[in-house]
Amino acid sequence: MATFKLYPPTVAGTTPPFYKTGTGTYILRVPFTMNKMVNLSDVGGVKLRIRAADTDLEIGRLNAYNYALSSDEGSYADFDLAPIVASIFEGKYYKI
Repeated sequence: MATFKLYPPTVAGTTPPFYKTGTGTYILRVPFTMNKMVNLSDVGGVKLRIRAADTDLEIGRLNAYNYALSSDEGSYADFDLAPIVASIFEGKYYKI
């Protein structure tokens, strides 16, 4: 049986705010640095888990619809927040 390990990327600092496009899509771009233990060819997708900062309650899990990977800095993933936008409120803080 194969064993898989999760080596999460490093998301440093504050994540930029999300924005609404002209077509009504809510987009969040998350910049990150790849974990050195992960080979670029081993990545099959990027997932984001969002939790409320004050209660640690999970708001949702999203798959990136677009991402770019780099062995140096400069990796990012784009997420469409439409499935959870009704659960996100102005003035509140969230953890990813």
